[in-house]
Amino acid sequence: MDQLTTIVMPFYNEEANVERVVRELSTAFDGTAIRVEFVCVCNGSRDRTGEILANLAQADSRIKIVTVAVNQGYGYGVRQGLAAATGAIVGYLDGDGQVLPADVIQVLHRMAHQRAAKTIRVTRDDGWQRRLVSAIYNCLFRVLFGFRAHDVNAKPKFLHKEDLAKLALVSNDWFIDAEVMIKSAALGIHWDEIPVRFRERTGGSSNVRISSIIEFLNNLGCWRFGQLYNTWKRTTLPS
Repeated sequence: MDQLTTIVMPFYNEEANVERVVRELSTAFDGTAIRVEFVCVCNGSRDRTGEILANLAQADSRIKIVTVAVNQGYGYGVRQGLAAATGAIVGYLDGDGQVLPADVIQVLHRMAHQRAAKTIRVTRDDGWQRRLVSAIYNCLFRVLFGFRAHDVNAKPKFLHKEDLAKLALVSNDWFIDAEVMIKSAALGIHWDEIPVRFRERTGGSSNVRISSIIEFLNNLGCWRFGQLYNTWKRTTLPS
């Protein structure tokens, strides 16, 4: 793949994971012909995440660091990383290492013939509670927005840079994945979905809380019945 690809990874207090995750992914790409840059976002971390990322960047010129001084949410960190991307193909995934590097590469290979590509988590090692919440959330999403979306929050998600620009993402919280899917559907973007195993965390802890679930539900209502989505459609879609 001759085009440069940017992979954005936000890290928030991930000192237990960050070195392993970045090294595993960068090593996996060493065995490919893919030109890649890794935009690692230190998303307001208060531990040694930023220090570790700085050391990794010194050893690998493909690694670019974006530092967010104060955490303003997962989506905000992703958006700062996407803004720094220089690749023709741009994608993002969580910095927790729950998706195998080989699967990230598998999804990216689909972009040679697709407009967009993402994973779908067919095997999940993160517990029945997370699986249940995810199933309910995806069901509500389909009911409210009227199109079938498999595993809305699954990552990595890869898009061509020009399509990413059209999305004009604004979410600062966990709803950014849903915003991507909602706006993609309006633009007629079809997602090629690759089934993967979603691994259990081996270090650190998840930042998804009960408050995150409430936040999801509130955002679903706001985006379905509020003006934000309609305003974007009026300014972006052809009349």
